[in-house]
Amino acid sequence: MVLLMILVVSSSYSQYPIIKKIGKDSLILMTLKQGDDINKSFTQYQNKLDSLKDSVVAKRFLIDSLNVEFDKLDKKREEYKLRYEERLNMPMVKYQYHNDSWEFAQKMVLIGVIVLQFFTIKR
Repeated sequence: MVLLMILVVSSSYSQYPIIKKIGKDSLILMTLKQGDDINKSFTQYQNKLDSLKDSVVAKRFLIDSLNVEFDKLDKKREEYKLRYEERLNMPMVKYQYHNDSWEFAQKMVLIGVIVLQFFTIKR
């Protein structure tokens, strides 16, 4: 029984990784499976980092193109705003035929044409 306890205790001390100090340097001993697991993890993390970098580059490109589009729209907005303000400040120009008497005369002629057509309808 004591022999079995000694074997269990000694086997638990032989678990890897083991760290050894040699002078100011340290040496880590591990099994091949542990090394392969670390390499797989490193590769997976590297792939994730690469995909995130590509995603950031693509999103940066999208943001830059949207900024350019926003600047174009802002310039057009300013242009239309200036046109609108200029139109508001323009004096109203009345043309020769834009007075109330001319419009009244046009309406009377149209009413006369309608009345004439009404009386000339054959029953």
